Amino acid sequence: MLVAIGVGGGPRARDLVGPLSMEKSTLSRNVARLHEDGLVRVDADHRLFLSESGKARIEAIYPDWLLVQERARALLGDLVGPLLQRGS
Repeated sequence: MLVAIGVGGGPRARDLVGPLSMEKSTLSRNVARLHEDGLVRVDADHRLFLSESGKARIEAIYPDWLLVQERARALLGDLVGPLLQRGS
């Protein structure tokens, strides 16, 4: 979710429902938690942006995220894309 917010150019929560395959209520709860944790800021137009802490968190976990993606592709091959898109 942090990455989607970071690359989304200031998306509103409703803009992320489809791409993240999440129910609006679930997404709203998660955004609220990220905001409470100081990882996301919300402007007056309800657009979402990464805070400096959010950007730092992504930078810190990105190498591990890449490794997990590589391992998933090695184990699942062509199934990775459809499985990740469905949120399975």
